[in-house]
Formats: sequence, structure tokens, C-alpha cells
Amino acid sequence: MAPAVDNNALRDKQRDQMFTRLPDPNAMVGKAILNFCVIDRITLPEGWCESRYKVSASGQRVFREYGSVQNSDICMSFVMAERPLEVQARLLLLQILQLASPPETWIQSLAQAQYFGAIENPREFLLFSARSADLNGRRPLIIEGCHARPARNVYAVLVDTDSGGRLPMAICYQSPKEEYLEFLRDVMISLSSIVWK
Repeated sequence: MAPAVDNNALRDKQRDQMFTRLPDPNAMVGKAILNFCVIDRITLPEGWCESRYKVSASGQRVFREYGSVQNSDICMSFVMAERPLEVQARLLLLQILQLASPPETWIQSLAQAQYFGAIENPREFLLFSARSADLNGRRPLIIEGCHARPARNVYAVLVDTDSGGRLPMAICYQSPKEEYLEFLRDVMISLSSIVWK
């Protein structure tokens, strides 16, 4: 009988191979992210540093992850779409951003689309809330929920970068359920520091 395969461990290994890990995690502690997609700068929570990034075929960074130096399970990712959304998903995103409290079915439909930023497996994602709200002059979609496996709470901000819904960007805070509230305040302060281009 063949040994059982740990699908989560295999998925994590494959995922790690897609990204570049930074050699010195303390190099970025306490500094600001500059020039990522539509973000001019953002102040990170105290004691956080860049831990991974991914570069597109054109050489542009399309994924950056920052995390707590003290706890590697706590992270905030910045994800830029590598290809445009399909027309239906684009129109749905634009409709959702016009509403203060969009219907859950619309959010689930968008989650099933080809791009949903930081939500890795939308079919295993439990949505707690979704709303659009002002964030320093832009109106992103704010999503709260949790991944079933592994159990991680998520606070995601989906931003329309081109006013046409073609290339959204996601900012996603993730942590184990037990530690979610402990770091959420620092993440909210960080998000409120965003200066858009």
C-alpha cells in the first residue's frame, strides 16, 4: 500500500517554488512599500518585513508579501493581476464597487472568476462580510472571511486600478483565527496610511 500523500504540504511546496524569498528579512523592517501598482507608499506595522515576492515574465513584481518578524503565520500580501479580468467579471466588479453593501451572491460570483487576488481557493472560502468603502480617496471592495484549510481568517481589499475593472489589485491580511484580532488593528492603521498614486 502506497503511503498517504499530504496534499497541503505538496501544495505549499509548489507554491513556495513560485516565489522568491528575500535573503535578509530584517532589511525592510519598519520601512514603507514604495511604488507597488497604484500604491505610492504604505507604512508597515512595527516589526514587519518583506518575506516573499513574485516577478512576472515582464520583470515586474506582481506579488509582495510582508509579515511579522516574530510570527511567520501573520502576513499581508499585495497582489497585482497578471492578466486582465474577463468582461463579465470586470462588469461585476464595477457594479459591486458602486454599492455600499453588495449582495453576497455577487461576491461569490466574483470569487469564482479567473482572478480574486489573495483568495487562493474561492470554493473553500467562507465569506463573513463584503462592502465597499472609501479608503483615502479610492473605493475598494473590502472582504472578510476565512479559509477552511488551513483555518485562516482573511481581511482583503480589492482595488480597481484603472477605473475600468481590467486589472484589480488585492491587499490581503491573513492569520490563524486565534491571532486575527490581535494584529487586525495594526493592519488597519497600516491600510489607513496608504498614499495612492
